[in-house]
Amino acid sequence: MKAICFTFDRNMPVMEYVLHTYFKCWPDNPFTFYIPWNKIRPDHLIKKYGDKIRLLQTDSRVKPTVRTLLSVAEPNEFIWWAQDDKYILDFKNKQIIKDLYLHNDPDIGGFMFTKNEDAGTAYSNINKDFGNYNLIQKSFAHQIFQPQLFKKEILEKLYLHKSLPEHYPLVKLQPLMRNKKLWISPPEQCLYTTRENHINIAETIDQGNMTLNFVEDMKKDSFPIPNLPILTSDKNMYGQGFVYAD
Repeated sequence: MKAICFTFDRNMPVMEYVLHTYFKCWPDNPFTFYIPWNKIRPDHLIKKYGDKIRLLQTDSRVKPTVRTLLSVAEPNEFIWWAQDDKYILDFKNKQIIKDLYLHNDPDIGGFMFTKNEDAGTAYSNINKDFGNYNLIQKSFAHQIFQPQLFKKEILEKLYLHKSLPEHYPLVKLQPLMRNKKLWISPPEQCLYTTRENHINIAETIDQGNMTLNFVEDMKKDSFPIPNLPILTSDKNMYGQGFVYAD
């Protein structure tokens, strides 16, 4: 299962901890992680994780990075989205990820495995059965930044949208994420979500600053703290909208 990791050189120490949590919480995980780098090749990741890591050199701007990452995926192939701003607290249900990965119908764009505080405003009233799982169809690209299964076509539609320049702050994606017309235009590829949390996650970075929970968890794991600014507030990002743990 291909996992593409959206990051750049500045955030590579953050991405390294994200990877650490994947292997800590799921040692025999099915992912092969594709890591983009710009000027400093992180060969130490291959030394640590072996053939579970693939390194891809790219421009640090958003669109070139996304194009490079998506170049490893085939049309209509499920890929795991592993952006550097979310790390894993727990895989509560590993089997559902492996099971839904096999439901590769052309009209399915992705599966999300977390439930957020704003779920009520993003879910439709359409339910669909996938094997033994009953999922809810999303009304738009709700919580695109979270770890989940996507088709490359979904990420192309959002991150490479023609209205966006080659580089942009990710906050620019918010209006496109919530634009329902964009997500029902042909070819329709519906996005689905589970009714419950099957992955507990937390946020690494908020507007370029490391969250306090991220720093504390790195300390608990005896992981080196990146030389990046830290949020001055005591805001805990475990359960506020973008991340949710139960």
